[in-house]
Parts: sequence; structure tokens; C-alpha cells
Amino acid sequence: METQVAIYGLLLFALFISISVHNFRVRIQCIYPVTVTKTGVIIIIVVSLVFLSIAYYVDSSFVQPWLRYLLSISASFLVISRVVGEGIHERGIYYYPGRRIIATLVKWEDIENIEMDRNKNRLISFRNITKRKTIYPNHYYRQEDMAAIEKNIYNNTKE
Repeated sequence: METQVAIYGLLLFALFISISVHNFRVRIQCIYPVTVTKTGVIIIIVVSLVFLSIAYYVDSSFVQPWLRYLLSISASFLVISRVVGEGIHERGIYYYPGRRIIATLVKWEDIENIEMDRNKNRLISFRNITKRKTIYPNHYYRQEDMAAIEKNIYNNTKE
């Protein structure tokens, strides 16, 4: 039983890490990655503390302590990558639809009606032509990047 738990735990660890690597890679490849807001920082801190405290306080006879800590740290990385792994890429816009944990790309040719708020440095919404729905990613960007972002969006979405 202990061996099975260790194997499943390591498989879960590998899944968490592979998704985290994908989301961090998205952030690195983005021309304009999102900025982490105060809410995002709070989410990162609280969730990481919750995972680590669960690993510390949950005493289980069949789960080794190293596996509990390994899973809690990898789950924390997964949450962190979910918070920071969005942005404007050269191929389109990465965002998280709903509660998914893997970033989704909407290509430039599928995007129209982009709404931005320059006062708050925010991408409010855009319309996905192929899915025929409006997406509200609510991305925040750096102030100094906003003019370049608007120019990039205009150049990529014009017909």
C-alpha cells in the first residue's frame, strides 16, 4: 500500500510540475506578460501557506512526510504558474478559461473587438470569432508597455 501511494504521489508530482513548466514557459515566451496584482500575490501566499500547513499538520501513516512536502510544494508552483502564466504572445493572447490550469492561446486571426482600459493598464475583453463568445481575461500590464501593446494588437488584428 505504501508503495502504491508513493507511485501515485510521484505521478501527481510529475503532472503538477509539467503543467507548471508549461505555464512558466508561456510567461517567458510572451512579448508582454501580465503583471502580478495585489490579489495575485495574496493568492500565491495564502495558497502556498495552506498547502504547506496541510503537509505539516496532516499525519498519515501511509504517506511519507517527504511525499507530502513534495506534493505541497509542486501544488504551490502550479498555483503560482496559474497566476503569472498569461499574456500577449506573438501568436495571440494566452488566458485561462474558467477554472482550467493550463493556459489557452487564442490566435490573432480569431480575435476581434478588443477592449482595453489605458487608465488602469488593463485588457478587459476580446471576442473569439471561432467560439463566438466574448472573453474577459482581465489582464493587467505595465504602464510603459500599454502603447506598444495597443500597436501590437492593432497590427496583428487588422485585416
